Amino acid sequence: MSTTHPAEPSSRPPSALSRVRFRFDEFEFDERLGTLVRNGEIIRLEPTPLRLLGLLLRHPDRVLSKDELIEEVWDGIAVSDAALASALRQVRKALGDDGARQQRIQTLRRRGVRFVGPVEAIPEVAEAEGNGDRRRSIVVLPFWTLSDRPGDPQFAEGIAEDLTTDLSRNPQLTVISRRSAFLYDRSTPFDQLRTDLGVHYIVDGSVRLLENRVRVNARLIDAQTGEQLWAERHDHAMTDVFEVQASIAEALLSNMGIEIREAELQRIRKRGHYDPEAYAAFQAGWTQQNQFTRKSNARARELYQRAIDLEPKLAEAHALLGATYSTEAMFGWRDDPELLRIARAHANRGVEIDPQAADGHVVLAGIDLQEGLLEQAYSSASEAIRWNPNQDVAHFFRGVVSALRGDVDAATSELDWSYRLNPRGVSPYRVIEGALNYMTGKTDAAVSLWETLRRDNKDLILPRLYLAVHYAAADDTRSADQCVQEALAANPELTLDHACRLTRSPNTRQMLSGRGLR
Repeated sequence: MSTTHPAEPSSRPPSALSRVRFRFDEFEFDERLGTLVRNGEIIRLEPTPLRLLGLLLRHPDRVLSKDELIEEVWDGIAVSDAALASALRQVRKALGDDGARQQRIQTLRRRGVRFVGPVEAIPEVAEAEGNGDRRRSIVVLPFWTLSDRPGDPQFAEGIAEDLTTDLSRNPQLTVISRRSAFLYDRSTPFDQLRTDLGVHYIVDGSVRLLENRVRVNARLIDAQTGEQLWAERHDHAMTDVFEVQASIAEALLSNMGIEIREAELQRIRKRGHYDPEAYAAFQAGWTQQNQFTRKSNARARELYQRAIDLEPKLAEAHALLGATYSTEAMFGWRDDPELLRIARAHANRGVEIDPQAADGHVVLAGIDLQEGLLEQAYSSASEAIRWNPNQDVAHFFRGVVSALRGDVDAATSELDWSYRLNPRGVSPYRVIEGALNYMTGKTDAAVSLWETLRRDNKDLILPRLYLAVHYAAADDTRSADQCVQEALAANPELTLDHACRLTRSPNTRQMLSGRGLR
């Protein structure tokens, strides 16, 4: 690994920055939404360059020193000159500028940089009162069920989950991950959703199942005012559930002033007419899997297999069935070299059925990471993002690979983007982030993250092993022994050799020997 220390990602998502919109020349920059628009066309910028652009626009024609840039953009964390230059280069490129011309951003040697030219700042309060606002940050809350048959709540949640995925494929939207969205419900105050998630639009709805038909009521709400902007009822046969989702997605985007591409509609509709039982089994499997416990992972595997038995061409079920095996290996619940082979076979089958299934590519990226195939992992994660720009885990995996490459700026940007999409969930995958922080001297950040994962999930072995090594090295024998015992409670078959393979730390054997591991 490079000796350059990756900057620790800020916990503050770009959407939580000051609520101001800027106009200059043919550009419009919304600092809260994190969007740069040129003549109506969105220009994609990663989170760090976005923060840099926002800082420059807040202080037009003033020279900002390197220390000011680092304090405001990187939260005071020291970064290399190359990282700063890279962020400036990305901003200049987005604005049609470059280091030679410096028409909009000037570098003054030994002094700093400044934005050149007039900038109009528009407070968000005024923006909300206008008629031309086009908000593009959205969360889909869990839909609730109006019927009480077994499986109906899972079916209703599945509508919201799939709608989240469908909207995520539109590059003009920032869609909050369902891992964060499903921590809330329709009783959550709009102010809280706006503050916690940085959203401007909220989607919620209800589902009623009537014999062989499904009735879905959906509505679009302005999170700033609580105003209901659109509401509609859809009645379809149970087998036409994806036609319902296509109709809702099209109506939502239309009411936000965003055109849904025909390719996106076809992507939704081509899934065909699935057996409702298969659909419900798949959605229930996703819910179980995201509890990240041994028991729920095993149950998810059964449900995905059930969905596949009913609908063999359900690509996402194949992919996530593979994920149950790769998760079992990554989390140390079973010491079996065949787990990753089985996981890859299932994920490949999902991608074979549907090359545009982002879930399949994400699962492959996770397997690649476990096998140390960094270039392949980055490629797999990038393919997932190609088909779903808002895939938070894919951005996280790309950030991990970038950190391992020593690419500070790219790692920070990818991890920031992942947190922006999933601001409320502490994913168990972030145990890897803790390891990266620990390796680069950010011990407190690593220990804090591992302790959070330890507190939240009794079945997570890896953070407990990392903490045991840390506490043993610090001569905190009691804490080290406690962490080992908790790891053994999660997997009684855990051995010292397996623990060494899981942590990949040269200190594990020395620090954990004699602490109850065989």
